Amino acid sequence: MKKISQILLTLFTLILITGCDSDNNNDEETSEDVSINSKWIVSNSSEYESFEFNESGNYIIVKNTEEERTTDTETILFGTYNLIDASTVILSDFGTLLISDIDEDSINFSIALTNNPESEIEIKAYKNAEFENSTNTDLLCRTWQMETFNGENVIGTVDDLTVIFSRAGTYFVTYTSPLSENEGGLAKWYWSNNKQTELYYSWDKGEDSDGIVKITELTPTSLIIDEDGDISVLTPKSTYRTTTDNTSNATDKDIIKTGLFKK
Repeated sequence: MKKISQILLTLFTLILITGCDSDNNNDEETSEDVSINSKWIVSNSSEYESFEFNESGNYIIVKNTEEERTTDTETILFGTYNLIDASTVILSDFGTLLISDIDEDSINFSIALTNNPESEIEIKAYKNAEFENSTNTDLLCRTWQMETFNGENVIGTVDDLTVIFSRAGTYFVTYTSPLSENEGGLAKWYWSNNKQTELYYSWDKGEDSDGIVKITELTPTSLIIDEDGDISVLTPKSTYRTTTDNTSNATDKDIIKTGLFKK
């Protein structure tokens, strides 16, 4: 009987140790799973509206300057970021972000601006709602480089552009050499059919759609968009390589009309 009691006690101890190890592993996995790759809505500042990061290494910051707060005009900052460690993020042309707390729903961090490193901005933000994961959503939501429009090479022309699609339902278009305020900016998108082969887009903050485009090809290396017969071919920015033998010449003649990429 005494032997049986010792055996049972040993087994019980092993179960407790295993359970504790399992809990610790789960905690570590949960901590590692939390990512900054989301759109974060600022809750404690009238100067900043949102910070957004994607897996391609780009950030979008929506900011209201002192002069613009009374007119509801937004300033959009765009660049690349580098995750130095679990709490330090370097944002190109902006500053250093130090994360003090982050979970699945919220984030707290401080910012030391590149142009004013002595000052420190404290930001509290919550995660914006996102589309559910799906094959097409995962493929679309990244940074893309426009290569051709209706068969014409746009690299090095006035229509050379980059576009970011976000799981939060926003997309951002930036032109290398914008000619007017109608070229690029921040807009909204969402899938218009269950197959996720068509999407609505809108340049306004309201729910009304400006148009619908068809996704005729969506792979890890290619995005082809058909908007009323206009065909745009894009490749992921991370795999995009510039060429020295590009024969396209930049001109003042617009190829791309208003639509998904122009207001």
